[in-house]
Amino acid sequence: MKRRAEENVEVPLSPMIDVTFLLIIFFIVTANIQQEVVDQLIKLADSYYIPPPEQTQSLGMTINIRYVEGGEPIYSIAGSRVGFKVIKSRLVKLYKKLGNSVPIVIRASKELPYKYVDQLNDQIVDVGLYRVKHATLSHMQVKKKE
Repeated sequence: MKRRAEENVEVPLSPMIDVTFLLIIFFIVTANIQQEVVDQLIKLADSYYIPPPEQTQSLGMTINIRYVEGGEPIYSIAGSRVGFKVIKSRLVKLYKKLGNSVPIVIRASKELPYKYVDQLNDQIVDVGLYRVKHATLSHMQVKKKE
């Protein structure tokens, strides 16, 4: 019997590298989208003077503050509850990653005392971020709902 020459078997790496890069891109995109999750239970305050914020860039952060009667408000970022002290650490991470021009949108319940929004503004300024928008319903949007 003749001996067969040993075949050199190799796994094609090119398709595996392609799939890896596609997965990396997918997770980067979904991570940015999750930062901007909006809490639909918050009823925004109406404003005669401030236009509603335009669509934010994809690299921003939306902070939701929901009013709780007789208790502390509920803060959430990207759909998950966070404590008030945790917000500053998240802002610092964002600042280190993307710089000081990252847009921050604050969505607060209209029943919420303004002192909570003011405390949040102070934290944002302490970190060094300056592009802060407050989400409100414009006077025209309020009339349409009625």
